[in-house]
Amino acid sequence: MSDALEQARQAALAELARTPKARPWWVDALVLAVLDVGVGVALVALLPTHGEQHDGAVLRLVTAAGLLLVAGLGAVAAVRPGALPSRWVVLGAAGLAALTSLLGVSGVGGAGLWGGAACTVFEVASSVVPLAAATWVLSRFAADPLRAAVAGLAASAGGLFALHFTCPIGTVAHVGVFHLVPWLLMGLLSLGIRRTVGSATWAP
Repeated sequence: MSDALEQARQAALAELARTPKARPWWVDALVLAVLDVGVGVALVALLPTHGEQHDGAVLRLVTAAGLLLVAGLGAVAAVRPGALPSRWVVLGAAGLAALTSLLGVSGVGGAGLWGGAACTVFEVASSVVPLAAATWVLSRFAADPLRAAVAGLAASAGGLFALHFTCPIGTVAHVGVFHLVPWLLMGLLSLGIRRTVGSATWAP
């Protein structure tokens, strides 16, 4: 009997040795946060900046801080297990950032390329890689609509942050339609994409 138990123990140890150790959640969260924030900061550093969009520096900086908060904290909240309160905080921060971006516009007009749609194209294009990375990370967990929505908003916040500093148009209509609506749609798109991707586990 002792030989049989020893053989079973050795077989179990061998199987454990073949199974890769689970990656800590914070590793993926850190990678996503750096990616989401990094995209926005890099684009602002590479592209010419404009101040015409804003009526003053205070709301401009408050909005920028809110967008960076959504990008960084949103990535962490989307991945961290049991972070339900943090996810709602991120949604609240996203709403406040959207509000302050509208309140801070200067009213400076301008049709812009494609009637302003270039900003939407720019924002969506800059979100592709962060959103793909977030979807891949979230596939490690059971599908969760709130987690996916927060991840989508965080993934596209970098592109919106870049537009916040590089777009020269400051009308409410332009910022609302070509900046904020695409941001909301990216969050909703993240929900749809996550539903089509399988989960490696059903663990929350």
